[in-house]
Amino acid sequence: TVKACRRAKLAPAQGGQIARLHVREGDRVSTGQVLLELWNDDLTAQTRLAQSEAAASRAAREQACLLAEDAEREAARVSKLRQQKLVAEEDADRAVTKAKASRASCRAAEATLDVAKARIAVTEATLDRTRLRAPFEGIVAEVNGEVGECVTPSPTGVATLPAVDLVDIRCLYIDAP
Repeated sequence: TVKACRRAKLAPAQGGQIARLHVREGDRVSTGQVLLELWNDDLTAQTRLAQSEAAASRAAREQACLLAEDAEREAARVSKLRQQKLVAEEDADRAVTKAKASRASCRAAEATLDVAKARIAVTEATLDRTRLRAPFEGIVAEVNGEVGECVTPSPTGVATLPAVDLVDIRCLYIDAP
């Protein structure tokens, strides 16, 4: 029997309905190529929403940091006037406090942007779990499923048909009794 050194019987990380089947039996595939995609319109929408939220957070951060810079310049001007005794101490304190509060708002906006970026990473990772990718370069030996059919990952100890059987034919060997 001629066998391949590497063979992978692949199934998606999660179950779902096959939305797109990108390969057929006999196709050559490269490492990382998408073989099939499960229905993921909801996750795609969540990713777009997270990206929009990040854009809004980016704009809010820019606004907050510009206001902080302005408040800091104003506090510096008022402090100089205070040294010349042209401004009341209370006004100088108020300007310094406003500058500190504005800088804190800038840091809070930066943290909100970091959260938005993390949310994008989470939604993209979840979305990627709906795509079955080739772990190595090879030839598709078998495809078990059609667009519209549901596939499930194989539970531990229960053998199920793989969605895609991938064989690396660059390394073959002969198994004989």
